Amino acid sequence: MNRNKTLAIVLIVAMLASIPVIHANARPGTSTSGTGTIASIIIDTDPVTKLSTTLVSLVDETGLAQNVRISLESALALELVIPDQAMIGKNIQIKDAVDPAKDVTGVVKSLVLVTDPLTKVTSLVVTLTDALNLDHVVSLDLPKALELNLIIPNKDKIGTPIVIDPKDILDSSTYTKTISKLGSYFGAALGVTFDQLAAYRKAGYGYGVITQACWMAVTLNGDAALLDQILTAKKTGDFSAVILPDGKTIANWGQLRKLTLTDPHQNLGRIMSGKATPLPTPTPTVTTSPELKGNGNGNGNGNGNGNGNGHGNNK
Repeated sequence: MNRNKTLAIVLIVAMLASIPVIHANARPGTSTSGTGTIASIIIDTDPVTKLSTTLVSLVDETGLAQNVRISLESALALELVIPDQAMIGKNIQIKDAVDPAKDVTGVVKSLVLVTDPLTKVTSLVVTLTDALNLDHVVSLDLPKALELNLIIPNKDKIGTPIVIDPKDILDSSTYTKTISKLGSYFGAALGVTFDQLAAYRKAGYGYGVITQACWMAVTLNGDAALLDQILTAKKTGDFSAVILPDGKTIANWGQLRKLTLTDPHQNLGRIMSGKATPLPTPTPTVTTSPELKGNGNGNGNGNGNGNGNGHGNNK
C-alpha cells in the first residue's frame, strides 16, 4: 500500500470517528421521563418500611404511558398532594404517642404545610378548636398526617401537563402502546392503573381477554376490584363471585360475555385506533391499589375482537 492510499484511509477513519453515533433504541416507552399529562396520582405506603411515596402516572404526547415515583415531599412541592381541606370543620383526635395526657380532640380549624428553612422537613400544622372553644396548634410529621387522612392526592391535577425534575424521580417505568391505550381508556372509569394492566398481561392474560374483562366491569358499573374478580373467574372457571346487578350469578365466561358485551364496538381494535367512545370519568381520587391476584393463563390473545394476537409486549 503506497503512502497516498494510507493517508486517504487515515483521513476517512478520522472523519467517521467524528460523526456522532445515534442509538435508535436508547430507551423504550416515553421519550422524556417525568413529562406528560397526569393520568392518576397515588400515595403509596410500603407495608414493611412504612415509607410513603407518590406514584404519578403520565401519558406523553405520543400516547405512551409511564409511572414516575417521587417522594411525598416532592409531591407536596408540586401540589400533586395537598392537605384535605374537606376535613376543616370535622372533629378529630390527635393522639400523643408518648404521653396520652397530651392527646388533643377538637374541630379542625385550619391545615397548613410548613417547611423548616434549615432542615427542609415539611410538617402539617393543624389548628383544632376544643369543646371549651380553645385553640390548639399541633405540628404533625407527614406519616402521621397521612394516618389521620389529612393529606390526599390533588384530583384537580388529573388531566393537566407536568414536567418533573429528573433529580426528584426515585424510579420510573414505561409501558407498551397497548397497555398505554387500555390504561388511558379504562383508567378513570375503573380506577385501574397501568401497572395493574401490565401485571395481568405478565400473568398470562391476553390483551383481548383483558379488554373484554374491562368492558364487562364497566357494563356492570364495577371498578378495578370487579375487574380482578372477572379475570380470576376466567382463570379458575368459578364465576360465583361475579354478581349481576339483578343479583343473579354467572355460570361461565361465554354467558358473561353474551350478557355484557352487547355492543360490537366493545373491542380492542376500536380502542387502539382511538375510535372508541370515551367513557364517563368519575372523580379520580384513588389512594390505594386493589390487591392483584394475577394468576391467569388467559385464553384469548386480543386483536380487534379479542381473539387474535395482541399488540406488543408487556413493559
